[in-house]
Amino acid sequence: MIAGDSAFVHGGLLPQYVSSPADIDDMNARWSQFARGELGAYTDEDIYETMWDRSFSDSDVDPDCATLATVRTSLGVSRMVVGHSRWTHINNACDGMVWRIDTGMSEYYGGNIEVLEISELAVTPLAE
Repeated sequence: MIAGDSAFVHGGLLPQYVSSPADIDDMNARWSQFARGELGAYTDEDIYETMWDRSFSDSDVDPDCATLATVRTSLGVSRMVVGHSRWTHINNACDGMVWRIDTGMSEYYGGNIEVLEISELAVTPLAE
């Protein structure tokens, strides 16, 4: 989802899925079909990859900032906000081009309660 100048995604989004508005529309249409149960269980590799990609969210890898910049430009946004990979605290990489917000704050994981405030003036993690 794009809100303002931020793209909110589950784990990450790679250039091949957003290289043109037609690609984005196609991916959205296929995601809708998947959500309605029309594609079966993970029969579409692109759907699987866009759901579980951790290129920008995982703590085990340094994100490829050039690839992230390509995605940002294609989407026309300033930043990507990702979840899917738990961190102790909200943090960013690539000079704020990606914000990693999954702190495992549900009762099950017992992580820190934090949110990301995005305003016209700043992007700020807020902690309880």
